[in-house]
Amino acid sequence: MPTYNRSRGGVLEQVYTKGMCHWLCKRENIDNSYLVSFDLDNEGFSLTSVPSLMESLENIHLMLLNEFIALMYIDAQRTSFHISILGEIGVKESWMILFIVESLPCFGHPIGVGKNNNIFFATEDEELAMCDLSTQTVQELGIEGSSFTCQIVTYKKSLLSIAEQIID
Repeated sequence: MPTYNRSRGGVLEQVYTKGMCHWLCKRENIDNSYLVSFDLDNEGFSLTSVPSLMESLENIHLMLLNEFIALMYIDAQRTSFHISILGEIGVKESWMILFIVESLPCFGHPIGVGKNNNIFFATEDEELAMCDLSTQTVQELGIEGSSFTCQIVTYKKSLLSIAEQIID
């Protein structure tokens, strides 16, 4: 029976992009963790092994970064993280390390990726903070919230109303 990666709030970590749903899992009695991908068009599954550094489901998080599937690995001391992106589904060797961010103060638990690929997280003091990947700086935002209840949701602005999209 596979074990699925869940956030601290118990929500299954999953992403959707380019007609496919993706989530992390680990098979019982097998050390490797996998990215499971489901293609909605052909209704087929693909498995991609995660990088060796990230084989434990602990301290890794699935996200989208510039429309690429990405994994964030947080070190045990919670002072640095690595972000790798997937080049090709089904090919373990296509994971590429994109960022290594070190010497982070008070890094807690990631809760989402913003519009400009800024990573939002709840600090250990349960305040909202943002890591700008381009400058590798952290800005505390002065907003209190628990990583158990915080969530980042992105949307695409549309001039069409939902009501206009409903067909009788």
